Amino acid sequence: PVVLSDNRVFDCSGVLGKTTAATLARTVGRVAQHLAVVQADPPQLLSMIDGELSQYGWSATHGSWFPEWYLGLLDGGLRGLSVVDGVMMFVRANAAGAAVEVRSIEAPFASRVWHL
Repeated sequence: PVVLSDNRVFDCSGVLGKTTAATLARTVGRVAQHLAVVQADPPQLLSMIDGELSQYGWSATHGSWFPEWYLGLLDGGLRGLSVVDGVMMFVRANAAGAAVEVRSIEAPFASRVWHL
């Protein structure tokens, strides 16, 4: 598994090709709440910080994960984030109820929502 703790990414399984913990760059004073691995070549990460979803790529120069793309602002209630085959899935829960939202990485602003 890949684990996020204190803005550091631990690659316990070797899926990212990194054997030590590496930081998410440009997160000073902010805490990443969610992390998902994008199975690509090279691998990428999605992380949400203060409601902002960004895609991260590995920077060998800095030895850390650097933001590559801003994917959008997500309103509150996010409980889970996953990525499979270029499709992002968000699980949300708030006072209005629970929902599953699906978006494509290529078109992150278009989505489908299923209320539970």
